[in-house]
Amino acid sequence: MRLFGLTDTQVAANEDGCGLLSKITYTGPTTGTYQVRTGCFANNPCSGTVAYTISGAFSYTASNTSNATLNTTNRPVYLRPGQRLKVGTCGVPGASGVGDTFLRLYGSTGTQVALNDQDCSGNLSFISYLVPATGAGKSEVRAGCYSSLACSGTVSYVLTDSSVP
Repeated sequence: MRLFGLTDTQVAANEDGCGLLSKITYTGPTTGTYQVRTGCFANNPCSGTVAYTISGAFSYTASNTSNATLNTTNRPVYLRPGQRLKVGTCGVPGASGVGDTFLRLYGSTGTQVALNDQDCSGNLSFISYLVPATGAGKSEVRAGCYSSLACSGTVSYVLTDSSVP
């Protein structure tokens, strides 16, 4: 298995990282399109399914966001059909929050596709979104607070292929 970066240069590779299977863990220095290339060892036949997880996080402090419609902290996320996005100030590894957080997700057309105010048995927020066939492209996570309150937190996200549990 090989991973190629933004300039079509190999940035990581692995053979037999999980027994006879391959596994790559890579932290990209920048956003962009990366490509995974797989094959078989020597002239041996092989088959399988490639699964992946993309994760990230950002911190924010906000107030007076009017339910995450004003003065929000916004971050792009690039989606393609069939992916599952899990994003939150709770429910995702590394997520945290103080106060009553509020998250909104806007799709590639600029239309809101998901929102959450309270989840994880409290005032923190979590969204799980399956990207539809028409959902490819640059989307946006908007982090804010409930009403005119103040809040802060770390918004973490995990993006997987929908075939991965």
